[in-house]
Amino acid sequence: MGTKPAVGIPKWRHIFIASAEGNHIIDLTKTVEALNEALDFLSQTAASGKQVLLVSTKRQAKDKIKEVALATGMPYVNERWLGGMLTNQATIGGRIKHLKDLETKMVTGELAAKYSKLEVQRFQEEIDAMNILYAVLKIWLPNLAPCLW
Repeated sequence: MGTKPAVGIPKWRHIFIASAEGNHIIDLTKTVEALNEALDFLSQTAASGKQVLLVSTKRQAKDKIKEVALATGMPYVNERWLGGMLTNQATIGGRIKHLKDLETKMVTGELAAKYSKLEVQRFQEEIDAMNILYAVLKIWLPNLAPCLW
């Protein structure tokens, strides 16, 4: 188990035991210690009532992340990670506002009164696509904002 030496990160050198056949050999005992420290930190954070953002876009873990997040009441991202999701509050907030506006106009019938059936269908497709990306953030962004920005 290891990584190519050219890809190694200098501050991780203490984790590597040796190099063999062009790969770093990772000290798994140090990895387990670091994972236990991370688990302690997450346990303390959750116990103090703070939110923990759960993220996994891998197919194998998408369903499990969603299940754990819903069971614990934590926010999660299991679809495509959007650039600037945590750091660019203005853009992400603007997209979420646009999504909410479109949903409101769709429910009230404002879009149906103003546009043709085809255009309304395209708006609905846009809403569906945006809900895949932003649905969880639409709910959790106001709660995460004080923690992140």
